[in-house]
Amino acid sequence: ALNELYHPTLSRLTKHLNLLHLCGVVPCRKRQLRQRIRELQLGGFKRHTNSERMAMRQQSMQLDEEQAKQQAPGAQQAASDAADTAAAADDESSLAAAAGAADPAAAGAAADEAAAAAAVLPPDAPVITFVIKADVQGSAEAVRDAMIAAAAGKVHLKVVYCGVGAVSASDVHLAAATGARLIAFNLRPPAPDIDAALKTAKVEVLQHRVIYHLLDEVEACIAEAESGGAGGQGSLAEQVLGSATVLQVFPLLQNRKEVGKVAGCRVQEGSLQVSSGVVFRVLREGEVVYEGPCSNLRQHKNNVSAVGKAGECGVVLDEGRFGGYKPGDVVQCVQQRTVRG
Repeated sequence: ALNELYHPTLSRLTKHLNLLHLCGVVPCRKRQLRQRIRELQLGGFKRHTNSERMAMRQQSMQLDEEQAKQQAPGAQQAASDAADTAAAADDESSLAAAAGAADPAAAGAAADEAAAAAAVLPPDAPVITFVIKADVQGSAEAVRDAMIAAAAGKVHLKVVYCGVGAVSASDVHLAAATGARLIAFNLRPPAPDIDAALKTAKVEVLQHRVIYHLLDEVEACIAEAESGGAGGQGSLAEQVLGSATVLQVFPLLQNRKEVGKVAGCRVQEGSLQVSSGVVFRVLREGEVVYEGPCSNLRQHKNNVSAVGKAGECGVVLDEGRFGGYKPGDVVQCVQQRTVRG
């Protein structure tokens, strides 16, 4: 009867506790309210002795333990389900690993075919040699595999070194000693001292950022070797296709952020072209301040492959990273070709 009579008090205390919780009242006051609510739930609305309160606390702890035991099977089941899921994931990863172990054999079929084709070639078939340098190991290996596939059944293609990083003096010495061409894929132009060493050693450099352009030049080397031009290194022949004057320098914007420089130029002689085997030079008072690939030519905000005499265009060199232009500089478009005796 007392519990029924004072049930509104219990409800009011509970609401009071929730309100204090929302208001951030000190924990000691909330603990007192929780204890009083527990006393009302267990023994009704009356004053209790210390022994009675101790007994109710023990009863409350027993109730909490029973609730924890009831929840434990569910937790164990959840843990079991998680373990089953992890085991299934392990099985799937094992299957994936097994598939990956099978895939290299399938992926290596092309390499095996290339090796078989090379074995069919006569011993006196032409041999072309390369040193490969790239920005990352995956790119270097992809270039090597593509070159071997392109040469299969045509010439013996030998890669004496396949590595990562900028072209170094040791790469120049190795290429010169073995009579190899040096491939620089997705790399910046060599440092001035390395570039001078390459020219002194007459090492032919194939520098590209797009693998299709590189393969075009490799296939040209293969065709040249098939026609009887393979052998030691030859002299490097150059032909100036065109020249332009830098009128103004503009920022190269990408997503409204400056990522490089664009040289606004007017073509004075010949034409500027973006094609395989073509390099661009920036001359200042007769001194070369840049030599390397041209990323693109821009005319009226469009990328073009060539710009003729008297035409104006924007020249982007090395993806815009080269920005040392000055008005009055001369930009040359040079076709390089190795002539073998």
